[in-house]
Amino acid sequence: MIVSYETLRGLTTELANCEIGLLVCDEGHRLKNGDSLTFTALTALRVQRRVVLSGTPIQNDLSEYFSLLNFANPNYLGTRAEFRKNFENAIIRGRDADATDAVKEASEAKLKELGGLVAPFIIRRTNELLSKYRESSRLLPLVQGSYLTVTESAGQVRTGGVLSSIGSSIGAVPTLHLVLGNPKVVARQGLSTAQGDWNLEKAL
Repeated sequence: MIVSYETLRGLTTELANCEIGLLVCDEGHRLKNGDSLTFTALTALRVQRRVVLSGTPIQNDLSEYFSLLNFANPNYLGTRAEFRKNFENAIIRGRDADATDAVKEASEAKLKELGGLVAPFIIRRTNELLSKYRESSRLLPLVQGSYLTVTESAGQVRTGGVLSSIGSSIGAVPTLHLVLGNPKVVARQGLSTAQGDWNLEKAL
């Protein structure tokens, strides 16, 4: 079953007695508030395994970081109060501009300890790693041609039969992402480098 967070909140009664083998939460940063209605609804489900996906940095705020970690692996790091006592307070003290060397060292030690604890169930995919699986530079001319067609040729985008300026429309953004990610898909689906205007619906 694929549902939005909002829809799922309305189905908690129906799902209350269901055994769920795997729950995958995209846009996982929406679970950073452990007191939110969405977080409460999801944690109430009877789930064997939970996976949180997020493309948003989540380690800058330790309280939010704890919420996500605790959702994926409940009680692994203790309660929120225990986490604050064992890790958060010491780490934050070390970030203070006036912190002594001893405090900074203690902060780094706690940060390293926390990293070691959560490493077994966190997978990071950096741009450096992902770039190895993207189209190689041999497609660069096609990328350039498609990108320039969208942005410069006629300066217009057709959406639902209506032409509007690319400069004032966000309608071109999804296709530009598509061009950069895999220009072959755009070329196959109707974006012509020889024409000044293009059909967004066909391109998508």
